[in-house]
Formats: sequence, C-alpha cells, structure tokens
Amino acid sequence: MRDAGTQSSCGAGRVDDKRLALRQPWNAPNDCVGSQDYRDLHCPVTLKVISEKYLGDESARLRFLREARAAASVRHTNVASVFHLGRTGDKYFYAMEFVDGETLENLIRRSGRLESKLALEVATQVAAGLAAIQEQKLVHVL
Repeated sequence: MRDAGTQSSCGAGRVDDKRLALRQPWNAPNDCVGSQDYRDLHCPVTLKVISEKYLGDESARLRFLREARAAASVRHTNVASVFHLGRTGDKYFYAMEFVDGETLENLIRRSGRLESKLALEVATQVAAGLAAIQEQKLVHVL
C-alpha cells in the first residue's frame, strides 16, 4: 500500500515555473510536500521542498540534497522514484513519483485494526521497499 500523504495547506506556491505548477499541497513533518503536474512529462508528481526554517542551516540543506540524490538512485516498485532536483531562488526541492491513494494512517483510523491478510500485504510491500533501499546502502536493516 503506497502512500500519497494527507491533504492540508503548506503554501508552497509555484516552484521552478519551467517545470512545476502547484495543484494540491499537503504537509510533511519537516518539509513541504505537494502534488504537482510535471509539465514536461504531463504527469503528476510529489514535490518536496525544504522547510524555510532550515534554509539558513547549511548542514540541513546539505542533508536535504543528499536525501534527494540518494532517493534518486533507488528504482523499485515499492519506492517512489525521484525525477528532478531543483532550486528556485533560495528554495530547494525535488520532484518524485506521485502515488494516489489513502495513507495507511487514514486507513487504520477509518477502518480500525487491519485484517491479517491486508496487514501482511502492507508489511511485505514495506519490507520489499526497505530491501531495495538497503541494496543501495542507504539504510541498514538488521
């Protein structure tokens, strides 16, 4: 079960007018993430923008760039692909595959405890994605 995020407003506006136009934003814990249309490819993407509170922190900015580059190196059906890393003014962002659907958090809130078969399916997909990330030496799974 791949996750698209929960909707609310983060005020990202337009980022890199040549490529992306805001359609439907939502918040992430540290960064702004929103659904975008990738104009060159005519498909929706998820846009992650470094939070303004971290723009003055050089180590946070470098971590964000490393995260984007590392994520772009992974190709797996259970890991969202990164298509573009960009900068507009002092804002850094990256565009990745948009996955439409309900978040696992919302599903559990709406339905309560998951049936064993669905829980196993979700866990299997998460494990497959983590294994792909581990193969790139981006995380260490014990």
